[in-house]
Amino acid sequence: MLIWLTFIGASTALRDDELIGLDLLDSRLNFRNKKLIKLLIHISILFFLLFVAYYGTKTVFSPGILNQTASTFEFSMAYVYLAIPVATLIMIIHIVTAIQKNIKDVRRYKDC
Repeated sequence: MLIWLTFIGASTALRDDELIGLDLLDSRLNFRNKKLIKLLIHISILFFLLFVAYYGTKTVFSPGILNQTASTFEFSMAYVYLAIPVATLIMIIHIVTAIQKNIKDVRRYKDC
C-alpha cells in the first residue's frame, strides 16, 4: 500500500507548505506580490487537483478496474486505485484553505 502512503504524504506536505519550489522570483518581490504569486500558483494547483480527482474517480469506477483483482491478495484493485481520488480530495481541502489564507493576507497588506 505504498501508493496510499505516497499520496497521503503528498497531501501532508501540501498542507504544511513543504513541497519543493523555487524562490528565484520570490526573493525579489515584496510581501503582497509574493502572496499574489502564491495565490496564482495555488489556484493553478487547485485546477490540476480537480482534474486528477475527476479522472482518478472515473478510473476507479471503470469496469476494467472494478473487475480486476490483485494477484497476491483477493481484493479488488479499485481499493489500490482509490488512493488517487481520496488523496486529491484531501489535497483540494488543503489548497482551498491555503487560498483562503492567501486572500486574507493580500487584503490585509494592500499597502505593502
